[in-house]
Amino acid sequence: MFGFVIGSVCLAALAVVVARGRHGGWHHHGRHLSRRRHLLHAVLARLDTTPGQEKAIRQVVEGLREKASAARRTALGARAELATALRAERFDRAVVDGLVTRGTAGLSDLRGEVVDALAAIHEVLDERQRSTLAGLVEAGPGLHLSRGC
Repeated sequence: MFGFVIGSVCLAALAVVVARGRHGGWHHHGRHLSRRRHLLHAVLARLDTTPGQEKAIRQVVEGLREKASAARRTALGARAELATALRAERFDRAVVDGLVTRGTAGLSDLRGEVVDALAAIHEVLDERQRSTLAGLVEAGPGLHLSRGC
């Protein structure tokens, strides 16, 4: 049970990080780009996407960002309820269980949205681009995408 709670909290934290993004950073062609946009731009450049592919992928990513942001707002709203439950003289398992259930249901929905987004992106890319994207995913976050962009 404890592992499930820890896993749920970690998944919620991931949703919060995705929704919040990180701001600041780069100037590209005279415009300020957030790190999230810079990363997407770098991936699209590495994949050598057509304008049509780029538009479709950006729409998918933006839709997913909006849904992750909604999940983040829900998680942040639950913080106050959890704090109230923790301050109470007696621990109310039903309240906390309800919060965890609501949170995991929201994360489950978000997980489905992520899978749908990945399927939509997979559909837009050709075989070479899918192979390149798979290589980027496999290499992980330490890869410097800005090289060669």
